[in-house]
Amino acid sequence: MQELIKDLFEGSKIEGEEGQKKSLEEIREQALHFEQAYYDIMTCSEDEVDFRIFRVMAKKLKEKLAENAENIKKEILDATYKYCTDTVTAVFKNYNEMQDKITHEPINEKELKDSKEFNQIVMQKVEENIETLKTVQKHLEMLDEFSYVYRELDIEGFWMMRVWPMKIQDCLKDGKDMVNEKNEQFSIKLAQEQEQFTKQITTYQQQFEKIKEFKKLEQLPDFIMPSYHLRDEIRKAFDLVKQFHERETLFGNPETPYPDLDDLDKQSQPFCTLISMANEVEGLLKDWKTERLMIQDPQKIASSVTSWHQECFKLQKKLNDDYPETA
Repeated sequence: MQELIKDLFEGSKIEGEEGQKKSLEEIREQALHFEQAYYDIMTCSEDEVDFRIFRVMAKKLKEKLAENAENIKKEILDATYKYCTDTVTAVFKNYNEMQDKITHEPINEKELKDSKEFNQIVMQKVEENIETLKTVQKHLEMLDEFSYVYRELDIEGFWMMRVWPMKIQDCLKDGKDMVNEKNEQFSIKLAQEQEQFTKQITTYQQQFEKIKEFKKLEQLPDFIMPSYHLRDEIRKAFDLVKQFHERETLFGNPETPYPDLDDLDKQSQPFCTLISMANEVEGLLKDWKTERLMIQDPQKIASSVTSWHQECFKLQKKLNDDYPETA
């Protein structure tokens, strides 16, 4: 009996796939089958047997078979009723979640985008719930055919579902107004951040103008940290640009270019590389001068010197071509 109920309401499951509930007609057919079996058994006469003891045994067997048929029918009807109540509960939960999501106040652009997208499909989800409840109603009507006794609270819950579409429509109107208001607020906030960012790029350009004054190793202590700081700030600036572009995409706006930042990155690269290399050279020269000659690694020293020469040649050419006044 349990296998029959499972097959009717869960279906035959294939590995890796969800089973499918049988159709209403298939469930009704099974219930009718066992109802008919009950009547057939109960109307079967045991008087055809001549011996009294056999008639008694036949009567008991008939009653047992009829009881089994009636129990199976009841199990089918109970399972149908459980399907109805479980489905109504799931729809009620779905409507509550929809309402919560519509009324949720976005705190950033990502949540704002999610709210916009959800609001566009809300009424589609409402229609899906309406269709689901129509299916439930058909199952309840089938139970009426068998004079099934409902719990009044469950039936009240089912009919209360009819008011939810109107509630969601009213809620959606307010939700869209809120999203539009938040959209304007976030747009203004993004524009303000971008304006401040553009001003910050000007500050970086001013820092770069000072770094361009580096000409001698004796100046290294005054330039090494500002150089590292500038490159670090430029890296962070590009990360911020990426965030700006992501936020603009969420609004459906084109990405704002920052050519001043691109130019600053390109122009500062050789100067900061020169200062970094100068710092490395100075550090290694001190080590070579203070350590005993016998413990030095000549191949390592030669490799470092060769690398410096090659890098210096590249930097000299670039600085001569792009910044002859500083080279």
